[in-house]
Amino acid sequence: MTENPYSSRLRSMIDRYGIPTYETTLRFKSLLQDVFVDYPRELNFLIAGLEEGIPIQLHDKKGKIPYEVHSRQMVDRLNTNRGLERSIAA
Repeated sequence: MTENPYSSRLRSMIDRYGIPTYETTLRFKSLLQDVFVDYPRELNFLIAGLEEGIPIQLHDKKGKIPYEVHSRQMVDRLNTNRGLERSIAA
């Protein structure tokens, strides 16, 4: 399975700068704006997830809660708090 270009860009950012934390959210937001400048829809989605603390929570819950359960919770959260369609949030 081929990794999509968004995933590879995000993976590269995380490899270089580490997992986002509450203290580094603004820096990651700026990095996302630089890296995804040509993809406004994806940029808005990624920033919404970052502002909701989703990367931090996914990292903190890794191995504690099955990904499928936690993923559903995060999709519900993005839908409720940000109005993102479930199909986009998933």
